Amino acid sequence: MPDLPDIRLPLDITVKEISGEQLRLTGDTDVLITSLLLQASTQDQHIQLDNFDVKSPQGTLSVQGQATLTGDWPVALTANSALNIDPLKGEKVKLNIGGGLRDELKVALNLSGPVGAQLDVQTRLAEAGLPLALTLQSKQLKWPLSGEAQYQVNDFRLRFNGKATDYALSTRANLKGQDLPPAVLTLDGKGNVEQFKLERLRLAGAAGQYRSHRAGGLEQGHQLDLAIDAERHQYRQAVAGMAGEAGWQDHHARQPARRQLAAAGAGAAAGRQREAE
Repeated sequence: MPDLPDIRLPLDITVKEISGEQLRLTGDTDVLITSLLLQASTQDQHIQLDNFDVKSPQGTLSVQGQATLTGDWPVALTANSALNIDPLKGEKVKLNIGGGLRDELKVALNLSGPVGAQLDVQTRLAEAGLPLALTLQSKQLKWPLSGEAQYQVNDFRLRFNGKATDYALSTRANLKGQDLPPAVLTLDGKGNVEQFKLERLRLAGAAGQYRSHRAGGLEQGHQLDLAIDAERHQYRQAVAGMAGEAGWQDHHARQPARRQLAAAGAGAAAGRQREAE
């Protein structure tokens, strides 16, 4: 991120109130704003947003914040929104941003309603490599969002730590669905801008388990090479449709079956091949 200069605003401005009602924005899709309110001010190197409130049939939005255009460029912003559109009707969104654009910046995003999740991000925009610590968590995600769930993810957690040149990624989740027996997903890997190395992949449950018996790698060019052991075979139906080439080798009736995957990325043709020894 390039150096940010100190900026001194030529005028001090106070917006006591700008308001409107029944405003219509025309375009491909017309948007009706039932009410709008703006209150803000600037003084020297400081910008203050006291209120920015929007109400419409689709939902509401309220934003407050401030920023100083000097030093580390400290910022503080809070936004709250409520959605009134299907399938996210009743969804509430809370966003908090704090810190400095040239110092540590923290972002927290909370979703509650049909989709419940918490995203926390810490970064330093001015530091080379863009260090990033990201955590995404959810107690429960389901599809479809309304009605009876066909697929469900419980206790989902994703973590990303490091820089673009050297990062670690991990995911944990409990899965269940119409075509998928209940299972626990575990994924760990490391990577950089050119490649991603999958160190562990495990899908385990009462129906058996799949686990990687050697690390897989996803390199530039989107080529994936991964070897997986399958203990019992109830999960075959869930993964049989994966894009790429797959071969089954059943070495013994009581021994784990081994599935060799060589899955091409974008643009690769899907195929299947079975071999019985």
